[in-house]
Amino acid sequence: MIDILPPLFFMCVIPCTIFLYIFCPYYLKHGRNLKSTYTLSKNYFIIFYFVSIIFHIFKRTYSFFLILLIRRTIECIIYRYKHSRMTYLQFIYGIIYYLILSEHLMKYGNNLYERKEALMRLFSNYNNRSSLNQGMNIGLNQGDSFNLRSYYFSKSFITFNVLHSISHYFVFIKGWKYIHYILEIVIYLHLYFKIRSITLLLNVIYIIIFIYCSIRKRG
Repeated sequence: MIDILPPLFFMCVIPCTIFLYIFCPYYLKHGRNLKSTYTLSKNYFIIFYFVSIIFHIFKRTYSFFLILLIRRTIECIIYRYKHSRMTYLQFIYGIIYYLILSEHLMKYGNNLYERKEALMRLFSNYNNRSSLNQGMNIGLNQGDSFNLRSYYFSKSFITFNVLHSISHYFVFIKGWKYIHYILEIVIYLHLYFKIRSITLLLNVIYIIIFIYCSIRKRG
């Protein structure tokens, strides 16, 4: 049952987002011009990430998504909203959204780390590029190959997260707009191409739709 929940969640959220955009745009609107009645500061975004971090700890399972959650928590402490607000519906939804993604990605978390010893053995046995390539051709077992791919994925994922963090600096300090949205799409696309699950594909579609609606209806 729990395996069906993430894709079902996004199958419901995508049409609901489009419906709200057309008929009830107030519930998608967030930003400076949102009325303060029955809304709360977007500084409470930190709750989204903190709850999911606690969820990871409680489940004793790790995934690359944890990097994003910790980064966003730190950014929420450093960069503070002065006037931007969100609705209570958006607040509740944000908590559920990150918990759903965390639950889904934790299924793949152990696979990315359980062969760490094989990765360390691979790099200790082959100290330079030429011998590494030779070793990959003649003696690389399936576990080492998997960890090598995971190693390069982790480097890319961390790089995209650093770039996303830098983009938030330009948004908050320099007043730039929308650059962080582009990098957010890149991060979730990167996750999808690594895991290739229907849930992450639906998530990418949802992210693109939500960003479009947010830009169009943003206050």
